[in-house]
Amino acid sequence: MEPFILIRGTPQNPTFDAGRLEGLIDTFALRALDVFVCAYMRSGTSWTQQIVHLLRHGGQQAGLSYRQSVPWLEATCSSVLGPIEAPGHTPESLAAVPDTTRRFFKTHAAPRDLPGSRGGGHIPCKVLYVARNPKDVAVSQYHHVRDKPAYRWRMSFAEFLDRFLVGGVPNGSWFDHVLAWWDRFRRNPSSMLFLKYEDLLTDPAAGVRAVAEFLDIPTDEGLVRRVVQGADLQAMKTHPLTRMGFGHFRKGLCGQWREYFTPEQNQAFDEHCRRRMSGSGLTFSFGDEAPT
Repeated sequence: MEPFILIRGTPQNPTFDAGRLEGLIDTFALRALDVFVCAYMRSGTSWTQQIVHLLRHGGQQAGLSYRQSVPWLEATCSSVLGPIEAPGHTPESLAAVPDTTRRFFKTHAAPRDLPGSRGGGHIPCKVLYVARNPKDVAVSQYHHVRDKPAYRWRMSFAEFLDRFLVGGVPNGSWFDHVLAWWDRFRRNPSSMLFLKYEDLLTDPAAGVRAVAEFLDIPTDEGLVRRVVQGADLQAMKTHPLTRMGFGHFRKGLCGQWREYFTPEQNQAFDEHCRRRMSGSGLTFSFGDEAPT
């Protein structure tokens, strides 16, 4: 039995209520003031939510979790995910927020499945997209579907990797997802910020400044420093308002894939990447400087 359900052809978390999620995608009303934090699964979504949350609150946690401040919109369609990923929120309560108040959401959706986007053709708001190199994503997602109670998907890494390459894993194809948002960014650069996870690792302060500028949030070096410190992985693992169980936060490194890929798997993966990414102009760091 597959540990997911298909929503419009894309594998999704099995705890979603399919009817409610379909309705949310079709009927949720987007506003120009809205902001989505978007990423393929295991690409730094929680990290980016925390950065956004801290920027909105002067670098302080302010008694709120990033999941309250930047709720996963689709999680409101799951009785399991909702209390964890969007505590205190429902589609109705989010729709009732005054039009003059800026709403922030997390999503893992591709443009065509973004709630309220009319198949990707109507996205009037800002999208902050984070992309991570697919090898490290595959490793992180492999552990995610093994450790999370909703999945408990037991298989070898080799089998998982084969499925990952063809999009037969939760959230579907990494390549389809990233390339669709990359294409949208190139066509609408003023309404999107396209960040790379590896760049955030290398210079988190620069990433925080870029997010703040995109969201029109004034900063100084003190605020940037507080946000960097509050969004540090170790800080998020230990703070009572940010930590999560079931191995949600792992190592957050670049290049960990080297511990899992065989030379043959790496060669096949590289060939697949060359085919899918050819002509896109989008490249990633795979931690080439990491020790072998």
